[in-house]
Amino acid sequence: LMRLINDLLDFNKIEKKRLIPKRVDFDLAAVLADLIDSFSESAQDKGIALGCTLAPGMPSEFCGDFQVIHQILMHLIGNAIKFTPSGKVQVRVSVVDERENSFLLKFSVKDTGIGIAAEQTRLLFQRFSQVDSSNTRHYGGTGIGLATAKLLVNLLGGEIGMRSEPAKGSEFWFTTQLLRPTTMKNLTMSI
Repeated sequence: LMRLINDLLDFNKIEKKRLIPKRVDFDLAAVLADLIDSFSESAQDKGIALGCTLAPGMPSEFCGDFQVIHQILMHLIGNAIKFTPSGKVQVRVSVVDERENSFLLKFSVKDTGIGIAAEQTRLLFQRFSQVDSSNTRHYGGTGIGLATAKLLVNLLGGEIGMRSEPAKGSEFWFTTQLLRPTTMKNLTMSI
């Protein structure tokens, strides 16, 4: 109930343009490690392997709004675990484009879950809508998580999308622009 209330409050703030992205230096590997840790128990309970990978050689330290990125990934990873009865959920981050002072990153959450038929994907990013009402009864959920994720990605000026096939899993991805850190050294790290 508390998560639903927070999601609704966040959704409202974003729609009313009261949420403004911040620019702070952060360690992406630490943010991802925190996310994996927060979902490790629910993944273990289902027997799902949960992992995370930064592309080889990419930096780990950036400047941007890590809290918004964290929140987007919370929705995507949470959904992936929810709709994956067995198998794995893998988070991957790669650099799509690098400029002098910024990076375009792609975040991907891929699962081996139930998947979604192509004709049902149009409902995915609309609030309070779910692909299949029988899934709502079986897996739970409110239909606001992906809509919130989409608004947050838009807030960061990125794009969000997905690929899926029934019984073969799904991959949800988003892009966002991050700056080079202003105070930290540019290190490389892999988790």
